[in-house]
Amino acid sequence: MSGGGLVGALSGVPWRRARNVAAGLDLTRSTGARYAWQRWEEERRWKGAIVEARNSAYAGIWGEAAEQLGSGFRALGDGLFEFGDGSDLVLVRRGHAAIDSRAALDAAFDKPKHHALLGREGIPVPDHLEFAAQNADQAIGFLERAGSAVVVKPAAGTGAGSGVTSGITTAPELRRAVLRASRSASRLQVERQADGEEYRVLLLDGEVIDVVRRHRPRVRGDGRSTIAELVGAENHRRLAADGLERLRWLKVDLDCVLTLQRQGLRLSSVPARDTSVVLKQVVNQNAAAENETVHESLADELVAEVVAAARTVGIRLAGVDIVTSELGSSLARAGGVVLEVNADPGIHHHYAVADRSGATRVAVPILRTILREHARGKETIAR
Repeated sequence: MSGGGLVGALSGVPWRRARNVAAGLDLTRSTGARYAWQRWEEERRWKGAIVEARNSAYAGIWGEAAEQLGSGFRALGDGLFEFGDGSDLVLVRRGHAAIDSRAALDAAFDKPKHHALLGREGIPVPDHLEFAAQNADQAIGFLERAGSAVVVKPAAGTGAGSGVTSGITTAPELRRAVLRASRSASRLQVERQADGEEYRVLLLDGEVIDVVRRHRPRVRGDGRSTIAELVGAENHRRLAADGLERLRWLKVDLDCVLTLQRQGLRLSSVPARDTSVVLKQVVNQNAAAENETVHESLADELVAEVVAAARTVGIRLAGVDIVTSELGSSLARAGGVVLEVNADPGIHHHYAVADRSGATRVAVPILRTILREHARGKETIAR
């Protein structure tokens, strides 16, 4: 039964609930009911551990930055931290640095609006179409015109790659992806999938402070375990590791199922020993070892494009996701694109890399800016 057929079978159920149930049934059809139940139980059991790990990771990140800057620091619990001494305190919750205004952050989650703004400024973005979740036919028409693989995602940012399915080449795949994405939003976006590697470029006030190359999540076969078992082992490894590893829970979703199918594999497949299997095309849930700090120089033209993207959206602290095959060239010349301009970016991405000792301590310039602007604000009030 297609995604639309599953929804139709639930015609008496409220729309959003029907979508959730139908998407769950669609995925269960691919994974099997036993595995789907086991996966749900594990995610429920470890949810609290992941929140605790996030708080612990940010305590380390901000505490190190405060020490380098000579600032007082105290963890208040529940991911809330204070900097400064005495009554002159600045508060930060986890990675949410108080640099951009709430209005700017709220406006920055609209992907189609951003693409339109960036396109008008001549900044390369993927060809795309915004559509209502109930109207998958529009997206199918886009797929037919694209003549290449496409990506379906919620039109508003949801974080952690939730609801994103890549590499779609057929109408049935697209309908399933629309069903999956509609669990997160009623307005969706379909876009042409770009070729190249994915990078996160972190900007603060028009300056590049770090670049991370992000590879797709993989598992390595041992010759006896199924892919489902390898995923389970990887999640348990992460949960036994430090806070930065535990921030990413590797989920089996539609992107995973389709990525395996294209390799002629299923969750029940047993990869040969030392065989590397790409699990997903969406990179958000990869392991720290699958990210690397980029030390080579970026082309001046590329930097200008990324800075212009953040400026156009109106964000001072921005994580700009790009896809390109060449960092030594502009996006325009290399055929690359700006995927997203992330407001309030998770700075932990820049610490969770293969070489922890060589990671860029991005919290230092961010905290320096926060403390400097806090001091300026006090001076203004005093006057």
